[in-house]
Amino acid sequence: MAIAFAAAGVLYYIVSLGNLPWVALSVGFSFSAYGILRKKIHTGALAGLSVETLMIAPFALSILIYLHQHNSAVFLNLNTETNLWLILGGLVTVVPLALFTSGARVLPMTSVGILFFITPSMQFLVGTLILNEPMNLYKFVAFTIIWSGLVLYSVSLLRPVPSKTKASGI
Repeated sequence: MAIAFAAAGVLYYIVSLGNLPWVALSVGFSFSAYGILRKKIHTGALAGLSVETLMIAPFALSILIYLHQHNSAVFLNLNTETNLWLILGGLVTVVPLALFTSGARVLPMTSVGILFFITPSMQFLVGTLILNEPMNLYKFVAFTIIWSGLVLYSVSLLRPVPSKTKASGI
């Protein structure tokens, strides 16, 4: 039922938009796939993150070289303060990733799945309540349906699982 609610909320919002939100769906599916892969691969958090960084480095370096050749890069072109902020931005990104990777291996995927909804929900609330982004009925209804599924799922986690032991023949 919880999955049906979440799927219905997403489907409702997609239909209300009138087109597929490719970026949002791509981010959701790619991050979910990443979580599953990190759970299945038996390596330490730092070792795995190092390999991932080495795999993506040639692409990032290519983009950085391209931007520098076209005078569009910010890194190394403005000032020392900006360069330091960009470097610190990398650290602010890598530390949570390392912690996520460590946690994803010890937590059940059901718990990790719930965590996937916290960030977009916080972004939604910050956007609506603090940054005054427009809130329409479609967003509100979709948000309510999706979170109803999450509440239903969370409540089901609190109920004790019935034991499957055989009854004694007394």
